Amino acid sequence: MALRFALELRGGDALRGRLEERQARLADWRRPLALVRDDFRQYERELFESEGAAGGRGPWAPLKPSVRLWKARRYPGKSLLRRTDALYRSLTQPNARGSLGRIDGDRLIVGTTLTTPDGRRNLGALHHEGRGALPSRPLLEVSEARLARWAGVVREAMLSPSLAEAR
Repeated sequence: MALRFALELRGGDALRGRLEERQARLADWRRPLALVRDDFRQYERELFESEGAAGGRGPWAPLKPSVRLWKARRYPGKSLLRRTDALYRSLTQPNARGSLGRIDGDRLIVGTTLTTPDGRRNLGALHHEGRGALPSRPLLEVSEARLARWAGVVREAMLSPSLAEAR
């Protein structure tokens, strides 16, 4: 499961031309995209710590009472989606198993490559979308404020390439 977002340019051909010129001057996108990637991981930490509330749509669905009792006995103190912490680590720590935070030219791909035990489904997608009796607990529900923050990092890099490289 990976997150993608794109910026839509409004302002006509003149603005588009200036931005394309600045983009061409910014040959190395690694630094601004690394800033976005690091902030994505921080956002995921906030999302897990708030059990989904940081996403702006309210908290994740609670566990069913029977599951809550089972989990409390077998995994005391563990919150939603943190039974083993493998999914949490894959979304919040750069070198964790399953962590996806690849910068490829001017593209950033973030998410997790962890799968269900049978290897058939991405674990992040399964929890994000829900399935059957498993409710959706969105892991990539990014708030408008966070998207604006990431767009600001990219915009700053486009408008001041030397600043992006100097950080």
